[in-house]
Amino acid sequence: MTDDILETTEGSPGDSFLLEEYQKEIARQADRMDDLAKELFKAELAIPGVYVAVLKLYSGGGGGFSGWVAAAFLCWALALAATLYGLFPKKYDVLEGTVERVRESFRQEKLTIDEYFSKVAEFKRSVLVQSSVLFFAGLVLAAISIW
Repeated sequence: MTDDILETTEGSPGDSFLLEEYQKEIARQADRMDDLAKELFKAELAIPGVYVAVLKLYSGGGGGFSGWVAAAFLCWALALAATLYGLFPKKYDVLEGTVERVRESFRQEKLTIDEYFSKVAEFKRSVLVQSSVLFFAGLVLAAISIW
């Protein structure tokens, strides 16, 4: 099997700028996910607190704790735990002198620098999606508990 050779031309100065910005963008993804996690964490603390206050007023100071409310708080607690899990640093074994793999046949347990940035962003994105779904489910359950 032969690989097709693609004809290329020398890049323009603008191309190198775009490539550099692209590489910076990949490196900044994890930081952006952390910023999102911090904002989600604030909401996950504030909304249940407001809900408790409204529930207390709505129920006249007593009772009002049903299975729907318990399910909402369970979802919110799991969402908070997932967000915290995504925020805490995780250890990765990285080949510090290697930016990219030349061939897949040289697969090792350690990650290249490029793989590291991708893996960190992928992990954080996965955890934050799970946290967001749980948080939204908690909001739905809280709304159902009111009716």
